[in-house]
Amino acid sequence: MADKIPIPILYGRNGSIDKKFFADAYHEDGKFVLEVEAGQGVVNYKFLKDLFQACVMPDVEYLAIAVRLDYRGKTILRKYVSF
Repeated sequence: MADKIPIPILYGRNGSIDKKFFADAYHEDGKFVLEVEAGQGVVNYKFLKDLFQACVMPDVEYLAIAVRLDYRGKTILRKYVSF
């Protein structure tokens, strides 16, 4: 988690951060989040978690999910696209 960027999504009393999600890359001015996935993105449907988290991040309008074309000898990009 050291390389992840914390993005607050829920605030408590006196503006304290109650909940935050972590992104692989974030461009505040461009309102853009990038998530990079290996094989778990499809195998465990982690890309859906990435999508949900980006949807609830304040001031984020764009999401890109970078995926591998091949994972353990299988082409997985089609699974992302067809989903």
